[in-house]
Amino acid sequence: MVPETFEEQLERAFPRITWRLPIRMASPQGTGLGCRFCIARHGIKAHEIPALPQTISEFHSHMKTYHDSTH
Repeated sequence: MVPETFEEQLERAFPRITWRLPIRMASPQGTGLGCRFCIARHGIKAHEIPALPQTISEFHSHMKTYHDSTH
């Protein structure tokens, strides 16, 4: 049996959250699209955000790179 990923655990524990959709957010570096998985795992520290994805395609690229699954 393959253990659940962090993302799968979150999706199972909190099914009402739209984990794979971006959340609009702002930081001192500007506005952009935040990742709910990254926020859950790392929290948000504005000084650590180099740049938020600006477009849906950039967000999807982030999701594919860091949170790829069979969903």
